[in-house]
Order: sequence, then C-alpha cells, then structure tokens
Amino acid sequence: MKNKLDCIIVGCAKCGTTYLMNVLRRHPRIEMCKDELHYFDNNYHIKNYYQKHFDFSNENKIFIEKSPSYCFIPMCMERIYKYNSDIKIILCVRNHIDRIISHIHMNINRGDEIRDIDRIINSELLDMNAKITYESSQYMYIRRTLYHGQIEKCFSIFPKENVFIFNIDNYNLLDLYKFIGVDLIYLSEKDIFKRVGSKHKEEDFREYILSHKKLMDLIRDDKQKVLRDFSLSV
Repeated sequence: MKNKLDCIIVGCAKCGTTYLMNVLRRHPRIEMCKDELHYFDNNYHIKNYYQKHFDFSNENKIFIEKSPSYCFIPMCMERIYKYNSDIKIILCVRNHIDRIISHIHMNINRGDEIRDIDRIINSELLDMNAKITYESSQYMYIRRTLYHGQIEKCFSIFPKENVFIFNIDNYNLLDLYKFIGVDLIYLSEKDIFKRVGSKHKEEDFREYILSHKKLMDLIRDDKQKVLRDFSLSV
C-alpha cells in the first residue's frame, strides 16, 4: 500500500501556492490537505505525521502537500529527499516586486507588521545574512524573493525531471497536470481565485520599491541569474 506523498509544493511563498492548491484540490484524482502541514520544518520530530492527515489506502490517488517555506528553510529539501527521493517537486515563482508587496501585505493584514515600507526594506537590507529560521523567515521579504538560490537547491538535490517551476504570471495547466500524472480538467477561473488587498497601498509600495536602487539592483541580478541558469523569465 502507498504510504508516502507523491508531490509537494515547496514554495515560493506568496507566488500563487494557495491558488495552485485550490486548482489541484478540485481534481478527482488528487488528494490534498487544505492546511499547510509544515512537516519538514516545524513537525519533523513527529512520527507517522502524514498518516494523521492523509488516507493512503486509495492507490489511485495522487497525494500532495503544500508548505511554501520548504524551499527557503535550511534542511527542508534534504529532509524531503530522505523521505522520498522519487517525489515530485513544484516550485512557484512570480514577478519579484509583486511577491514582495504580497508578502508585506499579508503580514500587515494579519497585524504582524507595523513598520512603514522604508523601515521594512532598509532594515532587511542591512542584515541580509541573518540566520534563517521559520520564525525569522516570516519577515524576510527580500531574501525570499531571490529565486535563484531556491531553484538551484531544488535542482541540486532532485533530478531535473522531478522539478516543475510554476510561474503564476505565465503558466500552462496542461503541462503541470502532465508533470503530476493526471488528466486535464476544466476549471472556471472565478471559482478558484479571489484577489484581496488594497490596490492603493500596493501602488504606494510599488513606487517605493521601483525607486530603491539597491533593492532593484538585487532584483535585476536575480532575474538575470535565473534566466541564465534556468532559462526562466520572471
């Protein structure tokens, strides 16, 4: 009997991972928990953790988890490989600036972020080598937007054919479904995605980021490296 996951959405955070989960959960062959289980970062000490959340008795099902911190938190990808070296990895990306804004917006809406945009950005730029933990990563808006290292880690641990880069700004669900190993089904966009947030505040943040030379230099460098090494435009 099957007793392990077939696929994991490992990140990147705020790059459409919830959207993708809502798409995949509607497929009749896919079994996916709606909660982020965080086994490989926060709950690795718990035995038979996935058995508490999935019924692996149905051999015809494809079992998928989503925890978008895995590609960023140290040792998670190595633990995933140890768990199942044949597992399929989905890594989501999006426009760099949109990701930063979405991440900040989420924390503001939760009440976890009270600093203004200037302090948020400049305080992180002053400490780009800070230790990465699950807790500290919640406020690493810039470092979690630098995709090159996160993509590189996936490809350094897993075979190329086991990794799918899903660009939320330019995607083809047919390719994704083929990668997972299921048939394409029709979904209406309005049924699976509802955008939230303050458009006015987002534009204020965007204007600030675009005017910040040091941050824009980091973004441009990351975009160039991702295109050079992975032929991926973000």
